[in-house]
This record gives sequence, structure tokens and C-alpha cells, in this order.
Amino acid sequence: AEQLIENSMHACQAACGDKKWFFEVDLSPIFAAVITEIARSHRQAVPDGQIQRRVSELFEEKVDDMFLLKTLWDVIEPIFEDAGVRSKVYNALSKTYQVALDATLIDRMHLPELQRVEAFVSLWMEESMGRAWASIAGSEQILTEKGIISLFQNLIRPFGDDVRFSCIPGVLMTEIGPPPRNWHFVLQATKELLRQWQTGGSRGSRPAKRRKVTHEVSLHQRYDEEDQEEEEGPQVGRQEGTEEDQEEE
Repeated sequence: AEQLIENSMHACQAACGDKKWFFEVDLSPIFAAVITEIARSHRQAVPDGQIQRRVSELFEEKVDDMFLLKTLWDVIEPIFEDAGVRSKVYNALSKTYQVALDATLIDRMHLPELQRVEAFVSLWMEESMGRAWASIAGSEQILTEKGIISLFQNLIRPFGDDVRFSCIPGVLMTEIGPPPRNWHFVLQATKELLRQWQTGGSRGSRPAKRRKVTHEVSLHQRYDEEDQEEEEGPQVGRQEGTEEDQEEE
């Protein structure tokens, strides 16, 4: 079932991925009907509803993943002019996303949600921008402080503060929701990353799945309070790539 959905959705995206309705259509009943017929043809008994439930889960996960990757590209495109640079930044972000999430889930889930989000953003920024820096010629002129800040601000709120969707995994922030686009922590993390690059230092941290935000409580108030506390004192705390990009693997 998983392979059928994977291959079929890639084909559908190639044909219709640019249509506004693509991510709104629920194809899970069709996949469930096909898989049910395949099971029957092999004389396999499946309890009623089991196929539909499992197919719905797999379909939602696949659509979420595809939408995330499309959003990454849409955020990158207006920030970097060169097509090759776009592909390298896209590859860097997409290939380090799960690394940063897994590390946060393993090491930081005992922390308050705000600190989990900070940990994920810091790790994702460090891993992805380090990878991009190493692969882009003249990266010091391209991956500037302004550019990195703009990139991650838009990854946090790609559709603006009025839309709750974020590239930050919802599983990390089921209560507080995503931070606002102008979240002060992004500026702080970017400056720290560039400082590390300049001094040759590294945090060396090595720290599932993005879920939809189910509930938000005092969203902007929580992040605004955190920003204010940081100012007052320290706080504990697609497009596919080119052939050249693929060779990096």
C-alpha cells in the first residue's frame, strides 16, 4: 500500500502539482478501493475498515511531506536568484529536516514546548546552512546574515502570521503553535551560527513526523514574552535538485 501511494502520488504531482486543488483532493478512498481489490484477488481477508484507515494515514502523511517540500522551494525561490544555489539550499534544508527533528524528539521532548521549538530551529539552521555553505561557491557572499534570517523567518510562517501553517513540525508545539514571522530568536540563532563559522567553533549537538497544530494558546503572547525576557537578560533554555546536487549524496 505504501509503495503504491508513494509512486502514484509522485506521478500525480508531476502532472498536477501546480494546481491549487492538488493538496485539497482526498484520493484515499480510491487508493483504498484499489488495494481492497488487490487483496481480494489474492484471497486475503482484511477486516472491514482496516484498509481505509491505514490508507488514510499513509495518504495524509504523503501529502503533508509533499506540501512541506513544495513550501521549502516556494520560500527559497524569491530569496536566491541563482537556480543552482536554490537547488543546493533546497537540498540542504530537505535533507537535514528529519535529522533536526529526530534529534529534538530524542533529546529535547522533556523540555517546555518553546525550548523544543528553539532547539529544532537552531539545529535545522546549523545543519542545513552548514551543508549549503560547503556546497555553494562563494557562499560567504550568498549565505549572508540577512539572507539566512529572511529564509528562516519565511520557513516559520511561509503564508504570513494570519495562517497557522509552519515548516516547524507541529508535534513540537501542540499547545503554543508556531512563532510569529519576526520571532527574535531567529536573529539570535543566525548571529550565533555566523559567530561559530567565523571562530571555527561548533555546538556539535546531535541531537516524527510533522503533525498539524491542534491547539494554540496565547500564541503571540508566549513568543513575545520570551523575546522580551531575552532582551532583558539571558534565559535558560520542488523541484528536484540538479545532477550536481544529487552527486553530493
